[in-house]
Amino acid sequence: MNQQALQAYKHYQYHTATPAELTLMLYEGALKFLRQAKHMLETEQYPAAHDFLIKAQNIYYELMVTLKDGYDISEPLRLLYQYMIDNITSANIRKDTKIIEQLLPMAEEFVDMWREAMKKAKSPGSGAV
Repeated sequence: MNQQALQAYKHYQYHTATPAELTLMLYEGALKFLRQAKHMLETEQYPAAHDFLIKAQNIYYELMVTLKDGYDISEPLRLLYQYMIDNITSANIRKDTKIIEQLLPMAEEFVDMWREAMKKAKSPGSGAV
């Protein structure tokens, strides 16, 4: 697929996605950027690592601001997102892949958790829309 077609596909995908699908894309993007940042640090490509870490950090900031108050899950998620942001900042400052390695399982868990929640919401009798 050429670059122009890929961009058109991504544009379409983002503009037709449900809020749940957009959230999944954010979780997947953060995970992808953390993996890329780790690789860049391992190969001593520090400017690229910095860029990927900032992208991952920005996703967690976006996830944080989209939380709605009044739900039992909102505050624990806010704390988890802040934990991710703080540790991404630390990994970026220290150029430390070990910190990223510790964050990757949590980032993977966010993706898996959200996929599972989407499946349950689509199942008959879930009461979800």
